[in-house]
Amino acid sequence: MTKPKPNPQPKLSYYYLLEDPDVKRWYDNVARGSLATAAVWLRRMGFIHKNFQRTPQDLAKMSSKEAVNFMLDVVSSMEKSGKRGGYVSSVMRPLKSWFAWNQIPILQKVKISGRGEPSTVADERPPTPDELRTMLHAGDLRAKTSIAIIAFSGVRIEVLGDFLGDDGLKIKDIPELSINDGEPEFSSTPAMIVVRKNLSKIGRLRVKCGSLEYDRIIPVSKGGEQYCQKHPDSLCETCNRSKGIH
Repeated sequence: MTKPKPNPQPKLSYYYLLEDPDVKRWYDNVARGSLATAAVWLRRMGFIHKNFQRTPQDLAKMSSKEAVNFMLDVVSSMEKSGKRGGYVSSVMRPLKSWFAWNQIPILQKVKISGRGEPSTVADERPPTPDELRTMLHAGDLRAKTSIAIIAFSGVRIEVLGDFLGDDGLKIKDIPELSINDGEPEFSSTPAMIVVRKNLSKIGRLRVKCGSLEYDRIIPVSKGGEQYCQKHPDSLCETCNRSKGIH
């Protein structure tokens, strides 16, 4: 059976906006930096169209003052409807980008209440051990493996599978892992996980291991940040110290 080729574009709720050639150019330009960001920003522009009856071309015809006033009106409307500051801010970023794309300067600062507050995690809490155990038991082998890799190596979810789902972590990216008679075997533990350049957030090859220590881009001895255990850029103690500088 021939494996279908992945769709070069994600399925977007507001894909129709890309029928405008200028919107498509803007979208493609943003996507060169991050396809995920481009998809989210297009969705936000669709939100503007649906809720404020302004197409991207309507926005492109505004003067600088009209653009600022529109942004202020959007912020006020969203805040009155109960939207969190983090979400409001996520709508402002593509708006400012689109105005800049159309050479409309935004010279006045648009303030947003609670701008730094995450929109999706403000009311969340860590699961209890019993809740976590129940969730793990509910997952299949693939889900449990994914959870273990993220929990013990510190890799991002996007390392397991990229935005389009056409690339991600492969068995060959775990050098100590081999499959013999359908069973996984490790030549040594903790095993290395090679994060290829195209899956790395910072665009360079990374090596992760199971026991967490932190791979500082700038060593602490040279003025780098003293990371805490929550920092995502981690290496095992052996690998980190083998670099010879900390």
